Amino acid sequence: MPVRLRDVEIARLVAERKVLPDDYRRRLQVRYNGESHEHTNVIEGEAFYDFHIHVATERYQDLGMREDSFAEVTERFGDYDGAVRALLADCGFQAPASEQRVLFGEEIWR
Repeated sequence: MPVRLRDVEIARLVAERKVLPDDYRRRLQVRYNGESHEHTNVIEGEAFYDFHIHVATERYQDLGMREDSFAEVTERFGDYDGAVRALLADCGFQAPASEQRVLFGEEIWR
């Protein structure tokens, strides 16, 4: 049985500082999606074909669905590099020591 996370635990895990390995870009499976498919939020009964960010929630886990089945439309990115920047900024990632503190020409590290 999969572990069920409460919203407060999800928020804590997202905010936790995470140091990236040197080869992190090669290993990304970004949940910050483009306009490549229609997404449906089952509980809310809404569907959209737009850039969107998957968000883990208790309510979708309660239905037996994947924790990140819910997604929100976003205008924060319009390409892969923008999605990576948004993901790193949102989720507490820290650049590896070997990488410069500037990524994609923008300072994003705290």
